[in-house]
Amino acid sequence: MESRRGDYTKALGHFSRAYQGDSKDFDFCLNLGVSLWYLKRYDEAAPYLEHATRLNGEDPAAHALLAAVLDKLGNAEGEQRQLDWLGQHEGSSMATVEEDILPQARLKKTSRDSACARSP
Repeated sequence: MESRRGDYTKALGHFSRAYQGDSKDFDFCLNLGVSLWYLKRYDEAAPYLEHATRLNGEDPAAHALLAAVLDKLGNAEGEQRQLDWLGQHEGSSMATVEEDILPQARLKKTSRDSACARSP
């Protein structure tokens, strides 16, 4: 919830602990990248976002945020790879990624949450 309120420093702590518990969870990788993006810690965000795209290569949000991070890091070749992917998979030829439409952290649904949602 901290990330929804814009408190990315606190959110980062929660997401880091979740990632340490399950580093193969796509949402945990993406959420770390999102938090680090908003904290302007681009060099730290890049590895998590790269990991996220390896875990779920079909998620356009991860590719878009990775492209934006690589742009901030001055990695034009890496950014272009991500933009090319987006162009091929999203049916557009994106020349840039708009920073104001980048993804937000994703809430993780647990089986308990799902069961509560189904209860009358």
